[in-house]
Amino acid sequence: YDLEEILKNNKAKLQDEEALAQEIIQQTAGTTLIHKACRLAMSLMDLQEEEMWEIIQGVWVEMLCYSASRCRGFLHAKSLGEGGEYLSYVWLLWSYTGMETLADKIHKPESPKE
Repeated sequence: YDLEEILKNNKAKLQDEEALAQEIIQQTAGTTLIHKACRLAMSLMDLQEEEMWEIIQGVWVEMLCYSASRCRGFLHAKSLGEGGEYLSYVWLLWSYTGMETLADKIHKPESPKE
């Protein structure tokens, strides 16, 4: 389902967020991305607030580190020369602490097999 179509043809008023959310959930029942996102949101809301924010923080940090480590160093260096992006600073920290980036793994010679 397209979210734009659901919103265009909805019976709920846009101001009634809960009714609108329920209609989206009903119309996207199954395995759509929207339905999965709704299930995730409902699961997070069932947690204590502190635990919910710890999980969200962990996921964002993991995604940030994964993205930073996947880029090549020269792209980050070019970005830093123009003022930088947050991802470049994360890559720089990642590299400085000795963590191995994807580019490092690719360009590292294989150890001789015994």
